[in-house]
Amino acid sequence: MKHRWLHPWHTLAALAALALASCATWRGKSSAAHELARPKLGPRNPDAWAVLFIGNSYSQGVPREFTRLAAARGIRVRTGQATHDGWSLARHADDADTLALLRGSAWDLVVLQEHSLAPSSRRRRLLDMQPALLRLADEARSIGATPMLVQTWGRRDGDPANPRGGFHAMNDQVRKGCQRAARHAGVAMIPAGDAWQREVDSGRADAVFQADGSHPTRRGNQITAETVLRAMGIE
Repeated sequence: MKHRWLHPWHTLAALAALALASCATWRGKSSAAHELARPKLGPRNPDAWAVLFIGNSYSQGVPREFTRLAAARGIRVRTGQATHDGWSLARHADDADTLALLRGSAWDLVVLQEHSLAPSSRRRRLLDMQPALLRLADEARSIGATPMLVQTWGRRDGDPANPRGGFHAMNDQVRKGCQRAARHAGVAMIPAGDAWQREVDSGRADAVFQADGSHPTRRGNQITAETVLRAMGIE
């Protein structure tokens, strides 16, 4: 499959417009049209994409699966990661090592993933998530990379602070929180949580959740990696 590569700077306006459009409330599954409408980005080095993952334990296994799935499609990638257990984007935004990694290479795409409980909490989103996402997105843009936010997923048994409604209620709140934060920062969103919901709705929750009902299995990491590739315009 041939891809028409575009420089990341050429797509920033389109990505910002897409982030604004993503603020509309989604009910249940995301539409295929929404995902396919994402513009194709392109690597500065025509031989390989350079993708940096910043997040926590929800993202630790994603770069490996991302690399494997890209290779299966004939796409070479170079990845980096700052993915520490329990970390929020606010902690990354203040961390010298994360910032050095971000600034130290010619990344094409920076994939940002917030702590799982932040998007569904209005207070945490406004005070911590949104300012940190904006700072990290600006850092990414300053080195010519395109930042994108991962929409994570609800926990299998729902939000520990408000478990009523289970997975679907929390997943909906995470979706809305990520949409609002993405709009604030002017970034596009990678709808991993919607892909997870399709798995849950199909009776495959045990395939994507570890026993704790929160962290991803290898299959869960594959689902997330697939949504990153799709957001890049790679099917």
